[in-house]
Amino acid sequence: MIQSTAAAVGGVVPLAAYLIAWSLARNIAWRAYRRALWWVTAPAIIGAVASDAGVVPTESVTTTADRAAPPRP
Repeated sequence: MIQSTAAAVGGVVPLAAYLIAWSLARNIAWRAYRRALWWVTAPAIIGAVASDAGVVPTESVTTTADRAAPPRP
């Protein structure tokens, strides 16, 4: 239960950070802080992409290895 909740929230946070930073960067009052907004948002986006990229090969290798294994008697 806790893991499911953390996964659901953790997957949305980088997207929310990106959307908020994008919205603020377009606002004229925040134009002076545009670079700071991107420096704060970039690690969240990079971390989410790296996390997703690490999951895909692991799952595909495991499934391929399971299919290639000879049947057990």
